[in-house]
Amino acid sequence: MSKIEQTKSREWKSGKADYRLIARYGFEYLQGNSAAHFHVIGDLWERRSGRGRWPVEPFECGQLTDRILKAFPKMATLTRWHLCDTENGPMHYAANALFWWEKAAGESRFEPRAYDPDPIAAFKSTIVFGALPEDEAFDLTPSKGRSEEIAAWLAERLPKLMAQFRADIEAAGFSWEAAQALKG
Repeated sequence: MSKIEQTKSREWKSGKADYRLIARYGFEYLQGNSAAHFHVIGDLWERRSGRGRWPVEPFECGQLTDRILKAFPKMATLTRWHLCDTENGPMHYAANALFWWEKAAGESRFEPRAYDPDPIAAFKSTIVFGALPEDEAFDLTPSKGRSEEIAAWLAERLPKLMAQFRADIEAAGFSWEAAQALKG
């Protein structure tokens, strides 16, 4: 077995259309990775009201976080862990965090792109900021010369973050040990 997954679904009407959202969440091991990762993804279907069967293919799919949270608000403690794995936490935790921190502080070697998100918002999302109570006390004012401080803070924070990840996952009914045992 290389996947452990749960689903939730909801249907509703809006205007002249019916909608069905299926949220799928759980752990999956992909060959080549060091550990199974957690995912929260969705499929959204639309059909004209009164038109019989649902289409075969959804009209939206993937990481539909906003739509999933609107339909299932209690999943907020799970959506934040999308693409975290059982050994290393958030995907490319330190590297991605430092990339966004350096952009926010004006120290990045990469030119800003028009479609880049707000760097502090991206930094927070990357490190699951707010998952730990002490996060709010940390100074996130971007300023030059803090990259080493940020890297040390991230390293110190990771074990506590992993403990919170595990607590949230187990509260949702998943076995941490079963997720760690997933291998191709």
